[in-house]
Amino acid sequence: MEVKNGWKCKEDCGECCGTITLNPEIVFKNIGKIQRKITKTIPIGRDEDIYETEDGLCLFLTPDKECAIYQDRPEVCRLYGINPKLPCPYIKPNGNPRSPAKIKRTQRQIDHNINDTLKRMKRFVEEK
Repeated sequence: MEVKNGWKCKEDCGECCGTITLNPEIVFKNIGKIQRKITKTIPIGRDEDIYETEDGLCLFLTPDKECAIYQDRPEVCRLYGINPKLPCPYIKPNGNPRSPAKIKRTQRQIDHNINDTLKRMKRFVEEK
């Protein structure tokens, strides 16, 4: 279980470790730490690419559900769980677990935010 920003992640979770944008320099620097096959790379500009994998998980998520590039992890990963716009559905910023009802509400909020972001990214890519 990793301690992130003063609170502990849910053990063996990795739920938040899906497809995200990564700087290609970080990927190249850590190429030996890649944990799964990249099926598609989508350049989105601003020195960031999307690296899709077969299972939809982050290419640096280890089998033990830990980050293989923890020291080089992207800002979104550093902010996850402590930023109100990126809440962990299971653990509150103070480290206490959420109730089952609050987990569902938080997951709906996250899904909504992700869908909005994906729509904006799709429009950006289509405009290129």
